[in-house]
Amino acid sequence: MAEVPQGGPPTIKSVSTMTAVDALGYLAASLVLATFCAKEMVPLRALAIASNIAFVAYAFFAGLGPILLLHSLMLPMNILRLREALEARNQPQLDVERGELDRANNNQNRLRVSTRSRKLPNAFWASSPDLGSAIVARWLRSKGVPRRA
Repeated sequence: MAEVPQGGPPTIKSVSTMTAVDALGYLAASLVLATFCAKEMVPLRALAIASNIAFVAYAFFAGLGPILLLHSLMLPMNILRLREALEARNQPQLDVERGELDRANNNQNRLRVSTRSRKLPNAFWASSPDLGSAIVARWLRSKGVPRRA
């Protein structure tokens, strides 16, 4: 990717001198960037698998052992996580407001939180206990929970 002229700093190759291996490296890096743009788990894992495959090929042809090892180990993990995400997508979800339980996997009760569940405000995690308490109290009042006496 970078050529080192004698006595000078590295320079970036121009597109006309880029090799197929360099292009494969840029493709793999672009796929990693795309994973950070994914908003849902299934597309994220699919992009991660594609980037792992591209990085394995790039590292093999470029002779980059650590990158080859890393992405060879990450590939089966991403495949497993994609499979889990696809299975979870097809299973009934817990509706927190109705108190329903998911009875998947041989009728064992498993708690799954729906994307429709309520979320605490981000400020709940405020470092000041007084500020956090005030925000939580206001949020609880907005949900109809009466104040404690």
